[in-house]
Amino acid sequence: MFKSYSEIFDQRGEAYHQAMKLSPDARNVEFATVLEQAKLTDGLVICDMPSGGGYLQDKLPANLHIHLISIESSRQFSRNFEDGNSVESHLCALDATPLDDASVDRVVSIAGLHHLEYRLDVFLEMKRMLRQGGRLCILEVPEGAITAAFLNEFVHEHNQMGHIGVFIDHHFRKDLAQAGFILKTDERRSYTWNFKDVGQMVRYAKLMFGIDLATDDQILAGISRYLGYTCSTSGCHMNWELQLLYAELDVD
Repeated sequence: MFKSYSEIFDQRGEAYHQAMKLSPDARNVEFATVLEQAKLTDGLVICDMPSGGGYLQDKLPANLHIHLISIESSRQFSRNFEDGNSVESHLCALDATPLDDASVDRVVSIAGLHHLEYRLDVFLEMKRMLRQGGRLCILEVPEGAITAAFLNEFVHEHNQMGHIGVFIDHHFRKDLAQAGFILKTDERRSYTWNFKDVGQMVRYAKLMFGIDLATDDQILAGISRYLGYTCSTSGCHMNWELQLLYAELDVD
């Protein structure tokens, strides 16, 4: 049975958050990739959805004044915003946010949409929130990538909740077009998640993906088989792939 995003991260959100605290810089290239496409300038309003535990906040350029809005449907994830966090945050359905029409300049979505079985209504909501000239920037798992196989095969087998990701394919792109977006960038990005050593890499993967039915040795073997990794004097580098999509509103 397909589990909703909220169901998954109400159970796994704390472990995911522990992974991000264990190695907060592991995915720096990932965040930098999507933010580069967002073309940030001073004074922008950015909506991060789904925002997870709010990790985008620390990746924004310190020299820019940006208003960041977190949209999150998992109560467990949203707890990260409850204690003195300056980010505007909303716990709500991803297809029914409290934001006004045409109130944001950028919508950013990083590796959360593959947990949604139906995405058209979410894309329609993103369109409603965006101002003319705004950008939708998505970094997501594509069908056929090494990450897709790792998640839907290895993680699915070794996570008691399973993992049934609905990855980027022609249906995803069709939904974007139906919602009123025109794709300007659609390309595969390959890079690495970076750790200080093998032990940190394995621990991170175990926590982030809720791998509770495998030993550390089995996790390392799974990473090696599906993703590949290298180690050097600079640390341990795990291969990763996501699809970068940048879309604008269709003005017709």
